[in-house]
Amino acid sequence: MGQREISGSPGQKGEGYPKQNLLFSSPRSFQMIPLTRFCFAVLVAFLASCSPHGPQTGTAFQDSAGLTIALARSPSWTPSHKWHLVSDPVLEIGSVSGQQEYQFDDLVGAVRLGDGRIVVADRGASELRFFAPDGAFSSTVGREGEGPGEFRRLDYLGAFQSDSLATFDSALMRVQVFSPMGEFVRTIPVESEFETARPDKVIGMVDGSTMAIRFIDFSSGVPNGIVRWPHELVATLDMSSGQLDSIGFFPGSEASVEARPNGGYGHGNYVFGKGNEFSANASRIASIDTESFAVTISDPTGKPTLLIRREVHPPEATQQEFEKYVEGRMNAVFGQEDNPSSEDVDRLRSGLLNLPRSNTLPVLRSVTLDEAGNIWIEPYFHTGEIPPPFQVFQPDGTWLGDVTFPKGL
Repeated sequence: MGQREISGSPGQKGEGYPKQNLLFSSPRSFQMIPLTRFCFAVLVAFLASCSPHGPQTGTAFQDSAGLTIALARSPSWTPSHKWHLVSDPVLEIGSVSGQQEYQFDDLVGAVRLGDGRIVVADRGASELRFFAPDGAFSSTVGREGEGPGEFRRLDYLGAFQSDSLATFDSALMRVQVFSPMGEFVRTIPVESEFETARPDKVIGMVDGSTMAIRFIDFSSGVPNGIVRWPHELVATLDMSSGQLDSIGFFPGSEASVEARPNGGYGHGNYVFGKGNEFSANASRIASIDTESFAVTISDPTGKPTLLIRREVHPPEATQQEFEKYVEGRMNAVFGQEDNPSSEDVDRLRSGLLNLPRSNTLPVLRSVTLDEAGNIWIEPYFHTGEIPPPFQVFQPDGTWLGDVTFPKGL
């Protein structure tokens, strides 16, 4: 196994994975999580220009049988190299009152098309809404139902192949394809060829013709105790033929599981439990196990090509950390209510305080691949806390540095 060390400059400008808003820096797509129940904002990232000549990266590389291992020791960015986000959105769509077209109920995702138009998926309304580049409402596609172009549970929106749109309905277990103008094109049933697995969520579009989907797999039977179950299976869906190909099995998220005599099971929360997170883009699939700082990058067939590691030890889950967790969960449920019932508050607090918990915190929270192939890694934080900066890596695994999101995103 050989070892090399490189000096590198920051990579291409990429897009992040905002916590409560929409961010895009490419002309095609961006990721999102809703800011509120009814509105969202679109934030364009203005990234600092990057010099092609920089200091030593502090990332050591080892090559082993076709797998590149990147050992990240220190970031390569200097202050002049860092990417920065503007503090205010340059485009905001949505309102809590006024025209219905600008009120959102349960946002799922959004994409920016090549001509600048923005398409938003609203699960609550079972709709795709189209907006002009300046944010003006244009049209709506979809409604609740089971027919062509209708949705029972709209869980994903993505773009592929010349701005065609792909949606996933987890209730009907199907992908639907729409034209860039919103016309229904076809349905692709996600019929599991894996006898004991069912589709759970779309990870993303791997490339212009392939979608990555996570399945929940029950083949191992029901265990007892604090276990990582049920297992997870990742498969790719060919958008032309509809063929599913399994590319890997993963242990599930930690949970409190109880097998029951009638054949059923109980599946309860395990505080600070570890699990898997995935992302797909730029012809690659990223996966993490939140218990350690290790990111595996695989090709569309599931073959690992890059492993990024940092020596980060899981922090101790002290009583103080647990209290922060409880308060964050309480605020998430009751923070927007003027006068929550004291009985409801006490019931939730008691339930949270009695949950089983790990003695260590997770190290990571999420991973995202942007269209340029840059890897955005989100460290763990409690619900309600100010999120830490994302740690950004070049496609080859070079650690660039941190990107901080403006407050509230």
